[in-house]
Amino acid sequence: MKHLFSALFILFLLAACNTNSPNNHNPMATTAVKTDTLCYESRYGQEVFSLMLILEPDNKVSGTLNYIFPEKPSAMGTFKGTRRGDYIQADYTFVIEGNEQTEVIELEMEPKRIMRKIGPLVEKDGKLVLQDPANSTFGEEFKLINCANAAQN
Repeated sequence: MKHLFSALFILFLLAACNTNSPNNHNPMATTAVKTDTLCYESRYGQEVFSLMLILEPDNKVSGTLNYIFPEKPSAMGTFKGTRRGDYIQADYTFVIEGNEQTEVIELEMEPKRIMRKIGPLVEKDGKLVLQDPANSTFGEEFKLINCANAAQN
């Protein structure tokens, strides 16, 4: 009986010193960083507008936004920005007719689509921005699609 109590006491001490306890901090442990990729598209005849959105940690976003026109110059580029809830603001750098431009874009995420705010643009500090953001509307729609079915970016 004495040995049983001694063995139980030793097991109790070992359990109390367990280094896998959630209260112990393990500086060598790594945490998986979750990144989501969503694809959106709009088609108007042969015109294809595609948006690939990468939701990164710490509310950062990046992706591609391409406007493919069969009979006029296409605009193809990338963007980086931040997300606050369903609202995204990003710098979109694209090339059209051989010229590189940067435009500040605003997006609003919804369950099955993403909307881009549109309106007249002006140049400010080397970037195109909405002339009157307060009175501009989220009027350009991209529908959520499976990324495997997305147009080539």
